[in-house]
Amino acid sequence: MSQCEAHAVGLETATEPGTRDRILDAALQLFVRRGYAGATLGAVARNAGVTAGALYWYVKSKQDLCFVVIEREYQRFYDHLELTKSEKDPVAALTTFVHRYVDYQLRDGELSKTFGWSQLANELAVDQARRVDDMVTPVIDKLRSILAAGVEAGAFAVDHETVTSLAIITLCEHVHTWYDPAGTLSRDEVADLYANLALRMVGAGGALC
Repeated sequence: MSQCEAHAVGLETATEPGTRDRILDAALQLFVRRGYAGATLGAVARNAGVTAGALYWYVKSKQDLCFVVIEREYQRFYDHLELTKSEKDPVAALTTFVHRYVDYQLRDGELSKTFGWSQLANELAVDQARRVDDMVTPVIDKLRSILAAGVEAGAFAVDHETVTSLAIITLCEHVHTWYDPAGTLSRDEVADLYANLALRMVGAGGALC
């Protein structure tokens, strides 16, 4: 069972194949397009192809549904970054991490550009919001471990591993604010450029221009 499934609130009992994912997919799209206030459980039920009454078999409240949606998206993000995979070469590890991070940010286009997890987290219960805040920790820890390995191997020159980790993550996090899928650069090319930029930030790719 994934981290997301283990912590799901009110959706663990789904018995019809695919119903849980349909509900979460419908909720995600509605939260993206309408925000928390505008996304009603009735609309989620209609878009997921279940009755409003049946929806309550799977979820207790909109707040709980919002939390599970965020948690599932973080789990997908973890899987995409391959956080558990270990690379012996820190240069290759950092390249892969940044490339996958940027690719994830750009893969959904409208979703990445319009969706702010922090805004949705403000609608959650205090304990749920705290858990969302904690969800970024494995990502920071992974990058910090890559940088530490690079410093130890003499491949990176980093003054402060945590600050550098946060700087690289911030760089990747906001790539969707300027990227245009109809522009001259492909998603893969942008991911390559960002990976090279990150390598230069840690002294592994020459001087920054």
